[in-house]
Amino acid sequence: MINALETIPGVESVGLSNWMPLGAGADDSHVFTDKTTDLRPGNAAADVELFKVSPEYFRAAGTALLVGRTFI
Repeated sequence: MINALETIPGVESVGLSNWMPLGAGADDSHVFTDKTTDLRPGNAAADVELFKVSPEYFRAAGTALLVGRTFI
């Protein structure tokens, strides 16, 4: 699909994501401290959401890389 979209005149970059940013439905995980013994979600130190994206996703979304390198 990416290859087909890239051939459309005027298209500068194409990226895919498994979920829309800030949308419901992303894979999520709870993060606990080393000292936490009660692993119920309410005791989590943080809640992490995981989004799977294609290599050119951030470029297509207009998100600038400030430091580091691009994803492979």
